[in-house]
Amino acid sequence: MFFSDVSPTTFALFMLPAITNLWGIYHTARHNFPRENERALWMAACIFLPIIGPVFYLIFGLRRSKIINNDDNDKKDDYINNKNKKNGE
Repeated sequence: MFFSDVSPTTFALFMLPAITNLWGIYHTARHNFPRENERALWMAACIFLPIIGPVFYLIFGLRRSKIINNDDNDKKDDYINNKNKKNGE
């Protein structure tokens, strides 16, 4: 079976699990979770359960995740807060 023999619909159906897995792994790596080992469990689910893992993550894990604060954003916030304190605001 060559690539030229595959219809676009079949190709999309084969690519959908790969795209959802990559997105699930990326999103999990970029967010924090309430429990320590929850990130590793969601990553394992996305990797080892190719179709069901990302679907479960979308349903259950997405709401539990919180974006990781960057140090740059914290520094900007500290600078703005200190500036406001000096100005008496």
